[in-house]
Amino acid sequence: MRTHKAAVTSNEAVLDGGRPIEERIDRLARAWVEDGRARDHLVTGTAFHAVYCWYLRHRPEGHAPSRAAFVTAS
Repeated sequence: MRTHKAAVTSNEAVLDGGRPIEERIDRLARAWVEDGRARDHLVTGTAFHAVYCWYLRHRPEGHAPSRAAFVTAS
């Protein structure tokens, strides 16, 4: 009998503190773009709040277009 590990959701990826949040967001934004901007890649709830707060705090530094589009779509 095989067991399958469930795929990590975007929300789980954001909330996993193993990597810097910027790296996590960039990785998710790239996956979102590469998958045709599929809605299931977007973040919600607490993960969205974390992403949005980080995004607003670092806004003066500028963001890559894919990152900005990902946050806006979420």
